[in-house]
Parts: sequence; C-alpha cells; structure tokens
Amino acid sequence: MKTKVSKTLDSLFARATFDLLKSDIRHSYKDHLAAELLRNDTTMAYNILSLLLHRNEISWMTTHIMFQAERTPCAERLPIDRYLLGYRKYLQEKFAPYGNLSTIHLLLDICGDTESATSRTFARFGISHNSIEKVLSGISNNR
Repeated sequence: MKTKVSKTLDSLFARATFDLLKSDIRHSYKDHLAAELLRNDTTMAYNILSLLLHRNEISWMTTHIMFQAERTPCAERLPIDRYLLGYRKYLQEKFAPYGNLSTIHLLLDICGDTESATSRTFARFGISHNSIEKVLSGISNNR
C-alpha cells in the first residue's frame, strides 16, 4: 500500500527544493525544510506547535534555526533534489501504517533527529517527539 502524501507537504518539499537550489544553500537541508514548515501557519504541524508555544516564539525559533543551520556544515552527501526525494520516500515508508503523510509526520521525524539545529532549538522550548505525541493524543481523545 502506497502512503498518500498531503498536498501541503508536497508543496512544502517543492518549495524547499526550489529555494535550496536557487540560493545554492550549503547547510542542513532538513533544517531548511523545518524552517519552511514553521513559516507556514496553515499547516497541521504549525497548529500543533501553536498549542505549545506563542506565535512569537515560533517565529523566533525559525530565525534561530536558520542562524544555527547556516553555521553548521552540511552533512548530506547527496545533491539537494535527490536528498529531499529520498527523505520524502523515507517518511512515506516510516509512516506507512498511518496511510497518509502530513506535515505532522515531518515535524515528528525532525524532532526525533537529535543532530539537527531544529531539534536542539525545539528542546530549548520543551518541544520533543513526546510532547507533540501528547498533544496529538489529547486531540484524538477529545473527538
């Protein structure tokens, strides 16, 4: 069974790929993807984060993530488009049991990557894979 990818997530990957290629960015692709996620206040992931943080904090986090990422050498060995395509496929496989892939899944995966500037910044605010899972289960239980 193929995992369905949300249109929002697809457009986020496309935008990140375009920006990274256009700007010849040489820092963490995943952190750039996370910053794109945090800039889009219409995503499910942003809405979950806004239950845990104030909008100003999310905006600050985005700026801080990019500041930190720009000072960290790029660890990815693949070209940008191949890396992001491979990462998207990895997410589809990892979250296949859910049947669909959304910005929430991207957020959960990025939180679990302790090597990224994003996860270190999230940790400063108490945002982790577990805190997001708790919010998600709270929402599910209220239905």
